[in-house]
Amino acid sequence: MGSAAVTVPPDKKYQRVYYITSAEHALSNIVFGRIKVARFSLLNDPFELLAPKFANSILRKSMSKFKREFDEMNGAVCFSGDWVDPVLWTHYGARHTGICLGFNLKRNILRKVKYVTERMTEFSGDSADQALEDAIIETKFASWKYENEHRILVPLENCTEEGRLHFLPFDNELQLAEVIIGAQSSLRSEELRRIVDRHYLRNNVTTFKAKLALKSFNIVPLEPSVPPVEITPLRLCQQASHLWRIDSLSESLISL
Repeated sequence: MGSAAVTVPPDKKYQRVYYITSAEHALSNIVFGRIKVARFSLLNDPFELLAPKFANSILRKSMSKFKREFDEMNGAVCFSGDWVDPVLWTHYGARHTGICLGFNLKRNILRKVKYVTERMTEFSGDSADQALEDAIIETKFASWKYENEHRILVPLENCTEEGRLHFLPFDNELQLAEVIIGAQSSLRSEELRRIVDRHYLRNNVTTFKAKLALKSFNIVPLEPSVPPVEITPLRLCQQASHLWRIDSLSESLISL
Protein backbone atom coordinates (compact mmCIF):
# COMPACT_ATOMS: atom_id res chain seq x y z
CA MET A 1 0.00 0.00 0.00
CA GLY A 2 1.34 3.42 -0.94
CA SER A 3 0.74 4.90 2.52
CA ALA A 4 2.15 1.99 4.53
CA ALA A 5 5.40 3.79 5.35
CA VAL A 6 3.80 7.07 6.45
CA THR A 7 0.51 6.18 8.18
CA VAL A 8 -0.64 3.78 10.87
CA PRO A 9 -2.92 1.04 9.45
CA PRO A 10 -6.53 0.72 10.62
CA ASP A 11 -7.89 -1.72 13.16
CA LYS A 12 -8.31 -5.22 11.71
CA LYS A 13 -12.09 -4.73 11.51
CA TYR A 14 -11.46 -2.07 8.88
CA GLN A 15 -9.77 -1.89 5.48
CA ARG A 16 -8.08 1.22 4.09
CA VAL A 17 -9.44 2.14 0.65
CA TYR A 18 -9.06 5.21 -1.54
CA TYR A 19 -11.31 7.63 -3.42
CA ILE A 20 -9.60 9.84 -6.01
CA THR A 21 -11.51 12.87 -7.27
CA SER A 22 -11.12 16.54 -8.21
CA ALA A 23 -9.90 18.99 -5.59
CA GLU A 24 -13.25 20.80 -5.65
CA HIS A 25 -15.25 17.65 -4.89
CA ALA A 26 -12.74 16.39 -2.33
CA LEU A 27 -12.78 19.67 -0.41
CA SER A 28 -16.58 19.59 -0.38
CA ASN A 29 -16.50 16.05 0.99
CA ILE A 30 -14.00 17.03 3.70
CA VAL A 31 -15.91 20.11 4.85
CA PHE A 32 -19.39 18.59 4.77
CA GLY A 33 -18.34 15.11 5.93
CA ARG A 34 -20.04 13.11 3.20
CA ILE A 35 -19.36 11.34 -0.07
CA LYS A 36 -21.37 11.15 -3.27
CA VAL A 37 -23.27 7.93 -3.95
CA ALA A 38 -23.15 7.07 -7.66
CA ARG A 39 -26.11 5.69 -9.59
CA PHE A 40 -25.33 2.45 -11.44
CA SER A 41 -26.86 3.88 -14.62
CA LEU A 42 -24.30 6.73 -14.55
CA LEU A 43 -21.11 4.75 -13.83
CA ASN A 44 -18.34 4.64 -16.44
CA ASP A 45 -18.83 0.97 -17.35
CA PRO A 46 -21.88 0.44 -19.62
CA PHE A 47 -21.84 -3.24 -18.60
CA GLU A 48 -22.56 -2.45 -14.94
CA LEU A 49 -25.16 -5.00 -13.70
CA LEU A 50 -25.09 -6.65 -17.13
CA ALA A 51 -22.32 -9.21 -16.59
CA PRO A 52 -24.38 -12.35 -17.51
CA LYS A 53 -24.60 -13.40 -21.15
CA PHE A 54 -27.95 -13.70 -22.87
CA ALA A 55 -29.23 -16.27 -25.34
CA ASN A 56 -31.55 -13.79 -27.03
CA SER A 57 -32.87 -10.23 -26.98
CA ILE A 58 -35.84 -11.17 -24.76
CA LEU A 59 -33.52 -12.24 -21.94
CA ARG A 60 -31.41 -9.14 -22.47
CA LYS A 61 -34.51 -6.98 -22.02
CA SER A 62 -35.32 -8.91 -18.84
CA MET A 63 -31.83 -8.20 -17.47
CA SER A 64 -32.09 -4.55 -18.48
CA LYS A 65 -35.33 -4.39 -16.49
CA PHE A 66 -33.50 -5.80 -13.46
CA LYS A 67 -30.79 -3.14 -13.85
CA ARG A 68 -33.33 -0.35 -14.14
CA GLU A 69 -35.29 -1.44 -11.06
CA PHE A 70 -32.13 -2.07 -9.03
CA ASP A 71 -30.76 1.34 -10.01
CA GLU A 72 -33.94 3.04 -8.80
CA MET A 73 -33.39 1.66 -5.29
CA ASN A 74 -29.60 1.45 -4.88
CA GLY A 75 -26.37 3.30 -5.53
CA ALA A 76 -22.70 2.59 -4.93
CA VAL A 77 -19.55 4.27 -3.70
CA CYS A 78 -16.49 2.96 -5.55
CA PHE A 79 -12.99 2.94 -4.06
CA SER A 80 -9.56 1.64 -5.04
CA GLY A 81 -7.41 -0.65 -2.93
CA ASP A 82 -4.45 1.73 -3.34
CA TRP A 83 -3.59 5.15 -4.78
CA VAL A 84 -0.17 4.61 -6.42
CA ASP A 85 -1.30 3.93 -10.02
CA PRO A 86 -0.80 7.09 -12.13
CA VAL A 87 -3.63 6.08 -14.47
CA LEU A 88 -6.12 6.38 -11.60
CA TRP A 89 -4.99 9.94 -10.97
CA THR A 90 -5.23 10.79 -14.66
CA HIS A 91 -8.75 9.37 -15.07
CA TYR A 92 -10.29 10.38 -11.72
CA GLY A 93 -7.97 12.94 -10.13
CA ALA A 94 -8.14 15.75 -12.69
CA ARG A 95 -4.80 14.78 -14.27
CA HIS A 96 -2.96 14.64 -10.94
CA THR A 97 -4.28 17.99 -9.71
CA GLY A 98 -7.01 16.38 -7.61
CA ILE A 99 -7.09 14.87 -4.13
CA CYS A 100 -7.28 11.28 -2.90
CA LEU A 101 -9.31 10.57 0.23
CA GLY A 102 -8.31 7.49 2.21
CA PHE A 103 -11.03 5.83 4.27
CA ASN A 104 -11.21 3.13 6.89
CA LEU A 105 -14.22 1.03 5.91
CA LYS A 106 -15.78 -1.81 7.85
CA ARG A 107 -14.72 -4.99 6.08
CA ASN A 108 -18.20 -6.52 6.34
CA ILE A 109 -19.72 -3.88 4.02
CA LEU A 110 -16.95 -3.82 1.39
CA ARG A 111 -17.38 -5.74 -1.86
CA LYS A 112 -14.22 -6.53 -3.84
CA VAL A 113 -14.82 -6.43 -7.58
CA LYS A 114 -13.93 -9.55 -9.57
CA TYR A 115 -12.47 -9.05 -13.04
CA VAL A 116 -13.25 -11.56 -15.78
CA THR A 117 -12.55 -11.98 -19.49
CA GLU A 118 -15.81 -13.77 -20.31
CA ARG A 119 -19.42 -12.97 -19.51
CA MET A 120 -20.99 -14.80 -16.57
CA THR A 121 -23.15 -17.92 -16.78
CA GLU A 122 -26.04 -17.39 -19.16
CA PHE A 123 -28.97 -15.56 -17.60
CA SER A 124 -32.07 -17.77 -17.62
CA GLY A 125 -34.66 -15.05 -17.23
CA ASP A 126 -35.67 -16.15 -13.73
CA SER A 127 -35.50 -13.72 -10.83
CA ALA A 128 -31.94 -13.31 -9.58
CA ASP A 129 -31.32 -15.02 -6.24
CA GLN A 130 -28.99 -13.39 -3.71
CA ALA A 131 -25.88 -15.25 -4.90
CA LEU A 132 -26.48 -14.24 -8.52
CA GLU A 133 -27.32 -10.69 -7.53
CA ASP A 134 -24.07 -10.40 -5.55
CA ALA A 135 -22.08 -11.78 -8.48
CA ILE A 136 -23.71 -9.31 -10.87
CA ILE A 137 -22.90 -6.38 -8.57
CA GLU A 138 -19.27 -7.48 -8.09
CA THR A 139 -18.25 -8.55 -11.64
CA LYS A 140 -16.56 -6.36 -14.27
CA PHE A 141 -14.56 -6.86 -17.46
CA ALA A 142 -10.82 -7.50 -17.00
CA SER A 143 -9.79 -4.20 -18.65
CA TRP A 144 -10.98 -2.40 -15.51
CA LYS A 145 -8.56 -4.38 -13.31
CA TYR A 146 -6.16 -1.45 -12.91
CA GLU A 147 -8.78 0.19 -10.66
CA ASN A 148 -8.44 -2.55 -8.01
CA GLU A 149 -11.98 -1.63 -7.09
CA HIS A 150 -13.77 -2.14 -3.81
CA ARG A 151 -17.32 -0.85 -3.53
CA ILE A 152 -20.12 -0.50 -1.06
CA LEU A 153 -23.78 -0.89 -1.96
CA VAL A 154 -25.95 1.92 -0.58
CA PRO A 155 -29.77 1.91 -0.49
CA LEU A 156 -30.82 5.33 -1.72
CA GLU A 157 -33.29 5.64 1.14
CA ASN A 158 -30.30 5.81 3.52
CA CYS A 159 -28.77 8.77 1.66
CA THR A 160 -29.04 12.50 2.09
CA GLU A 161 -30.52 14.06 -1.04
CA GLU A 162 -29.24 17.33 -2.47
CA GLY A 163 -31.25 18.04 -5.59
CA ARG A 164 -30.80 15.01 -7.84
CA LEU A 165 -27.65 13.89 -6.04
CA HIS A 166 -27.31 11.44 -3.16
CA PHE A 167 -24.69 11.55 -0.39
CA LEU A 168 -23.59 9.21 2.37
CA PRO A 169 -22.38 10.86 5.61
CA PHE A 170 -19.09 9.82 7.20
CA ASP A 171 -19.68 7.66 10.27
CA ASN A 172 -18.15 4.78 12.23
CA GLU A 173 -18.29 2.52 9.15
CA LEU A 174 -16.86 5.18 6.81
CA GLN A 175 -13.99 7.02 8.53
CA LEU A 176 -11.81 9.60 6.81
CA ALA A 177 -8.16 8.67 7.50
CA GLU A 178 -5.97 10.23 4.77
CA VAL A 179 -5.98 13.26 2.48
CA ILE A 180 -3.42 13.01 -0.34
CA ILE A 181 -2.79 15.98 -2.63
CA GLY A 182 -2.08 15.19 -6.29
CA ALA A 183 1.49 15.48 -7.55
CA GLN A 184 0.58 18.26 -10.04
CA SER A 185 -1.61 20.22 -7.62
CA SER A 186 -0.72 23.76 -6.54
CA LEU A 187 -2.31 23.14 -3.13
CA ARG A 188 0.13 23.15 -0.24
CA SER A 189 -0.15 20.39 2.33
CA GLU A 190 0.05 22.89 5.23
CA GLU A 191 -2.93 24.86 3.88
CA LEU A 192 -5.08 21.78 3.36
CA ARG A 193 -4.05 20.32 6.72
CA ARG A 194 -5.42 23.42 8.46
CA ILE A 195 -8.78 22.88 6.74
CA VAL A 196 -8.81 19.19 7.68
CA ASP A 197 -7.87 19.93 11.30
CA ARG A 198 -10.79 22.35 11.63
CA HIS A 199 -13.24 19.52 10.91
CA TYR A 200 -11.53 16.38 12.27
CA LEU A 201 -9.59 15.47 15.38
CA ARG A 202 -5.86 16.10 14.99
CA ASN A 203 -3.94 12.90 14.19
CA ASN A 204 -7.11 11.08 13.08
CA VAL A 205 -6.53 12.22 9.49
CA THR A 206 -3.08 12.34 7.85
CA THR A 207 -2.67 15.00 5.16
CA PHE A 208 0.28 14.98 2.77
CA LYS A 209 1.28 15.58 -0.85
CA ALA A 210 2.10 12.99 -3.53
CA LYS A 211 4.98 12.99 -6.00
CA LEU A 212 6.19 10.98 -8.98
CA ALA A 213 8.49 8.16 -7.86
CA LEU A 214 12.15 8.32 -8.86
CA LYS A 215 12.68 4.63 -9.62
CA SER A 216 9.25 3.34 -10.68
CA PHE A 217 6.08 4.46 -12.47
CA ASN A 218 4.22 4.80 -9.16
CA ILE A 219 2.84 7.81 -7.34
CA VAL A 220 4.34 7.96 -3.84
CA PRO A 221 4.29 10.21 -0.75
CA LEU A 222 6.36 13.39 -0.80
CA GLU A 223 8.21 12.66 2.43
CA PRO A 224 8.79 16.26 3.62
CA SER A 225 5.02 16.89 3.47
CA VAL A 226 4.16 13.99 5.81
CA PRO A 227 3.44 15.39 9.30
CA PRO A 228 5.04 13.91 12.42
CA VAL A 229 2.67 11.69 14.37
CA GLU A 230 1.83 12.60 17.94
CA ILE A 231 2.26 9.46 20.04
CA THR A 232 -0.84 8.55 22.04
CA PRO A 233 -1.49 5.21 23.80
CA LEU A 234 -3.83 4.15 21.00
CA ARG A 235 -1.33 5.18 18.31
CA LEU A 236 1.44 3.35 20.17
CA CYS A 237 -0.60 0.13 20.22
CA GLN A 238 -1.47 0.52 16.53
CA GLN A 239 2.15 1.18 15.60
CA ALA A 240 3.35 -1.84 17.61
CA SER A 241 0.79 -4.03 15.84
CA HIS A 242 1.91 -2.61 12.47
CA LEU A 243 5.61 -3.34 13.20
CA TRP A 244 4.76 -6.84 14.43
CA ARG A 245 3.00 -7.55 11.11
CA ILE A 246 6.02 -6.29 9.16
CA ASP A 247 8.40 -8.41 11.27
CA SER A 248 6.22 -11.50 10.81
CA LEU A 249 6.11 -10.95 7.06
CA SER A 250 9.90 -10.54 6.93
CA GLU A 251 10.43 -13.77 8.88
CA SER A 252 8.06 -15.59 6.52
CA LEU A 253 9.94 -14.31 3.47
CA ILE A 254 13.33 -15.27 4.96
CA SER A 255 12.09 -18.81 5.57
CA LEU A 256 11.07 -19.29 1.92
